[in-house]
Amino acid sequence: MHSIKEIINHSPRAKRKLFSLLPPELQAETTILLSRKSKKTILRQLGNLTVARFLHFNFDDDAADILQYFSKKKREQILGNLQPQKKGNIKKLLKYGSETAGGLMDLDFIIVKDTDSLADIKSRAREYFSLKKVPVVVVGDNNGKILGFLPIHKLITSPFSESAGAHVKHLPLVDADLDQEEIIKHIEKRQAITGVMDGADFVGIIHIEDLAKIPQGEATEDIYSFAGVHKEEEVSDSIATSIRLRYKWLMLNLLTALAAAFVVGVFKDTISSFVILAAYMPVVAGMGGNAGIQTLAVVVRGIALGDVTFQNSRRILMKEILANAANGVIIGVLVGLIAYFWNANPMLGLILFVSVIVNLFIAGLFGTIIPLSLKFLKIDPALAASVFVTAATDIFGFFVFLGLARIFLM
Repeated sequence: MHSIKEIINHSPRAKRKLFSLLPPELQAETTILLSRKSKKTILRQLGNLTVARFLHFNFDDDAADILQYFSKKKREQILGNLQPQKKGNIKKLLKYGSETAGGLMDLDFIIVKDTDSLADIKSRAREYFSLKKVPVVVVGDNNGKILGFLPIHKLITSPFSESAGAHVKHLPLVDADLDQEEIIKHIEKRQAITGVMDGADFVGIIHIEDLAKIPQGEATEDIYSFAGVHKEEEVSDSIATSIRLRYKWLMLNLLTALAAAFVVGVFKDTISSFVILAAYMPVVAGMGGNAGIQTLAVVVRGIALGDVTFQNSRRILMKEILANAANGVIIGVLVGLIAYFWNANPMLGLILFVSVIVNLFIAGLFGTIIPLSLKFLKIDPALAASVFVTAATDIFGFFVFLGLARIFLM
C-alpha cells in the first residue's frame, strides 16, 4: 500500500490516471495515505459517484477528512450518494474542523448506564461485532454525567449479571473544538482512548493511533517553517512550482542579509586596513547563528508542549542567556587562542573572545524573545523565527566585532 502511495505521490502528471486504475477498496486506503497536494490534484478531477463509491469503504472519520477537500456544494452532492447511516455520521463529523478533537474522533461507541448489566451491554454491542467493529462502551450515570468507560474484555471475562459500574475505568475528556496540538497535553500516560464532549453531550472517541499522526504532521510543518519552505511543496514538484513557493521567503531573507551587509559596509575602512578581520567575520556570525537556532529550537518545542509560557518566560530567558554566554566563553577562548597563535596578535584574540561572548548572548536573547513575541501576536512561533534570529546574530555580531576592531586596532 505504501509503495502505491509513493508511486502516485511522485508521479508529476499521471496521479489521477494511476489512482483510477485501483479498485474502490484500494482507493479508500490509498487516499488516506496520499500527500495533501496529491489529494487535491486527484479529488478535484473525480466524479461524485466515484468518490462516493470508495468513501463507502472508509471509516467515517477518514471519509469526513477527505470531504474537507471539496466545496460545500460538491460535498453535499457526494453525500447524497451515500447510505443514510454513513451520511448521517459523516455530517456529524463535518461540523468540526479537521484539525480539532471533533475532526479526529470516530463514532464507534455506545453509551450505557452504570446500572446496566453486562448481558444487556453485550446485546447492544452485537450490532458492531457483526460489522467487525469493536465499540467503546462509555459509562454514564442517571443524570447523564460521564463516569468513564468499560473495558471491552469485561463483556467476556466477567459474569453477565454484574453491572457496568463495577468495572468502569477513567476516561479523559476533551472539548470537541480543542486544537489537535492541544489534545496531546490533555492525554494521560498509558491512556489508549479519549472522550470528546460538545458542551454537555458526549459525541465521540479519539484513539491513540489517531493521536500518533499529529506529532508527525506538526513536526513536518515546523521543519518546513524553519527552513522557509511551503508546507505543500513536495520533492516531485516542477521547477516552476518550487520557484513560486520559495522566492518570497528568499526575498525576506535577502532583506535581512542586506541589513547585515550595510553594517559591514560601515566598517569598510577598518576591514581594508586589517584584511585578516574578513577571515574571522564568518566565525563570529556563524557561531552566533548556530547558538541562536539551538535556543530557538528548544523554546519553540517548549511552547508547543506547554512548558514555556509567558508566566515563566523570564526564567527561561535568563537561563538561555546565561547558557549561551557560558558557551561563548568556551568558544571565545578557543577562537582567541587560535587568533593569538596563528596571527601573533593578542589584541585580535581578545577582540574575538569578547565578540563571540556578546554574540552568543545576543543569540540567547533573540532566540527566546522572537518566538515568544510571535506567540503573543498569535503567529506560529516556528514561522520565520529562524530568519530573524540569524539576522540579529549577523548584524550584532558584525557590529560588535568590527566596532571593537576599529577602536582597538586602528
